[in-house]
Amino acid sequence: MNQRARLDPVPIPFIDVAAQRRRLGRSVDEAIARVLGHCQFILGPEVRALEAELAAFCGARHAVSCASGTDALVMVLMAIDHVRVYSGVPAGGPTPAIFFSIAMPPDGGIGAVERRRGR
Repeated sequence: MNQRARLDPVPIPFIDVAAQRRRLGRSVDEAIARVLGHCQFILGPEVRALEAELAAFCGARHAVSCASGTDALVMVLMAIDHVRVYSGVPAGGPTPAIFFSIAMPPDGGIGAVERRRGR
């Protein structure tokens, strides 16, 4: 055992939600009211604005938002599969390995297989 390890761990404090609310509350409330006003909950103007700002920040032509990290991985694998299909690589062909532990398989059910060295 590491002799320098602390046996009485110091708790890490949770974020101060009240302080966040004091600082950001008005702008969050205004944004929620704006979305409730136009009822475009999916792909509304706020999403388009976020994607445009994110693309500009990253120096990219486009950015695509999604609901979770799992969705992001599935979207990438679907894009790879789309390129593979239209470039003549047979179904079940190799795709880049993604090492990520999630409840759903990261291939998103699209039939991707891991590319291994030497194969």
